[in-house]
Amino acid sequence: MENIKDANPNAFKYLNDRNPKSWSRAFFVVDRGYEAVENGFSECFNSVIVNIRHKPIITMLEAIRVIIMERMNVMRMLAQHWVGDIAPNIVKNLKYWQTHFAGGYEYEVRHKTEAFKVDEKMRTCSCRMWQLSGIPCPHACSVIFALNKSPEDYIPNWFRKEMYMRAYSTYLKPVGGMSTWVPNALNKPLPPKPRIMPGRPKKKRTRAAHESVPGVRISRAGSSMTCGNCGEDGHNKRGCKNEPRVKASKVSKAVGRPRKDGPSN
Repeated sequence: MENIKDANPNAFKYLNDRNPKSWSRAFFVVDRGYEAVENGFSECFNSVIVNIRHKPIITMLEAIRVIIMERMNVMRMLAQHWVGDIAPNIVKNLKYWQTHFAGGYEYEVRHKTEAFKVDEKMRTCSCRMWQLSGIPCPHACSVIFALNKSPEDYIPNWFRKEMYMRAYSTYLKPVGGMSTWVPNALNKPLPPKPRIMPGRPKKKRTRAAHESVPGVRISRAGSSMTCGNCGEDGHNKRGCKNEPRVKASKVSKAVGRPRKDGPSN
């Protein structure tokens, strides 16, 4: 935080005003199987519904229901093609370092000038990534390989195929179209009173203050404007109260090529 303060005081104030448990891994709760800071699920969901979010509420909810139904089926099909019991993305993270046995179940893992403490029985590492993600970090993998064991034996159940299939075992029941819905005997909900809002209706979601706006449009903030009527700076032609400047008249040129002097043919 002190380094951030020296680099950018505004960034220091922005982070200091927020709970560090939401953005710093040092304060994350362990044994949750998730070490990422960003929220990819919300970004994915917003990109999927961008074409339907402007529709009426019933039509929009029906479209979201079909999208979720198709998504769950795709995830079930992907899990059926796994090679082994562990998720493919988890297997890619298994690497190893040099291992030195200390005693009991503790090991020291080194690589050049870096060193970490690994407890094989407690399934902990001083880098805290094993506790945060639930996946053996590269330091833990080196210890596991030294014990002639497989890192897959240390993967929690929530990363295994059985738990993955259980998560997508339920499904949304198919329903008929709106024409088959049974009318309700109660009073029908009335639509809101129409209001004509100024400007073109928005279809994209409102972005947070820290998110970048797509596009290459350059802001005019800080640039000085020049009046096209009087030529002075600080205002434009619409609000100009000065006399128009006299523009120099253009000198008309003769049309065609100049005739060459000399005897005529």
